[in-house]
Amino acid sequence: MNTRYQCLACGAPIPLDDINVATDVALCRACGRTSAFSLLQAAVDTASSMGEPPRGIRIERDFMGGGTTLTYKRMQPFVWILIPFTLIWSGGSMGGIYGTQILKRAFDWKMSLFGLPFLFGTVVLLTVILLGLFGKRRITLQHGSGSVFHGIGRLGRTRRFTYSRDARVSFRKATMQRNNVPTEEIVVTGAGSTFALCATLPDEPKRFVAGWLQREIARGS
Repeated sequence: MNTRYQCLACGAPIPLDDINVATDVALCRACGRTSAFSLLQAAVDTASSMGEPPRGIRIERDFMGGGTTLTYKRMQPFVWILIPFTLIWSGGSMGGIYGTQILKRAFDWKMSLFGLPFLFGTVVLLTVILLGLFGKRRITLQHGSGSVFHGIGRLGRTRRFTYSRDARVSFRKATMQRNNVPTEEIVVTGAGSTFALCATLPDEPKRFVAGWLQREIARGS
């Protein structure tokens, strides 16, 4: 095995004797920090591809403020399944419940009340489709303060977290499943707090994001 692993914090080489693959832990004896072995492997994979981010990822550094931002924006394939499903399911239910009332110009409060769950489901489906087509994730790190935005344009949800240079980035099983298999989410642990993110990201960009997070946090971004 000729792969060389380096500490994400100080860049010192980590011998195989200091790596425990079973527990996903690697120890750097030069600086005393531990890192997830999966993140070291992700860093090696990234370096082997000339350090270019996966498709859909853009990294920007704020040289004035000292922060850095990673943005992931890529159309999700599942929307091509959701679009026809929504047209059939929502079109049929909304047309049958509310369309008939509009055509007859007669309001039926019982039928309208019955249609509320279908209306709510339609709104949820349309929101998911729009996020899949035009949505983006933006992760910003700046001097111990981080934020994760998920939305379209300026409309969306922002979650915030704090971190220190000794924070550890790792993976854990998420509650979300894909093809009946639990997905992994990225976890930032440190200072008695845990912050999870990116459970819905595809595997390749997810591992790149995890490696980027660990490197930038260790560098004090």
